[in-house]
Amino acid sequence: MTKEKEYCTLREVEELKKKRTNVEVEKVLAEARKLEAEAEITRLRERMERLSVEAAVVPSGGTNLKGRLEEAAASGMKTVKRGRPRITPTKTSRKEGEMEKVNDRFVFIREESKKLRALKKSGLEAICRQEGITYKTVETTTEELTEIRVDACFGRIGNGVDDRADVEKRKEASSSQGGDEVAPEVEDVPSDSA
Repeated sequence: MTKEKEYCTLREVEELKKKRTNVEVEKVLAEARKLEAEAEITRLRERMERLSVEAAVVPSGGTNLKGRLEEAAASGMKTVKRGRPRITPTKTSRKEGEMEKVNDRFVFIREESKKLRALKKSGLEAICRQEGITYKTVETTTEELTEIRVDACFGRIGNGVDDRADVEKRKEASSSQGGDEVAPEVEDVPSDSA
């Protein structure tokens, strides 16, 4: 019996050793799976960061207003104080009475846009038909009509050249083509909000 007890004991010991090794193997495998999962998580996080950075770098189609403002300001830069550019007024050659024209034009633009903004959609549509443009929205149509009226009154300002003669030629050409047409009359209607 002692041999049988010894044999049983050895067999139990071997079984316990097998269980222990199996447990250790399972621990090692679990640790390996854990490390693999952590590595996958870090790879995915890095990929997400790269994608978010790439999405942030893509231009949104906006204008480069800051650059254009800096270019405009650069023409008057004279000295630098405390790291910031200092704008000093410069003398520019101007024609006699040019500033009066610009001021008159500015006042005319303000008044025309104010009148046109006071009109309702139906009034603007009638004016659009008269001018030969399509109605879009109140704001855009008001801006287009104001521009057309300013160009007709003061001439187009482009590259410093007054194109008043071109505007008169276009008026003559349009009147010679459609002499039979009668333009609808448009009355100024006071705004409801005023």
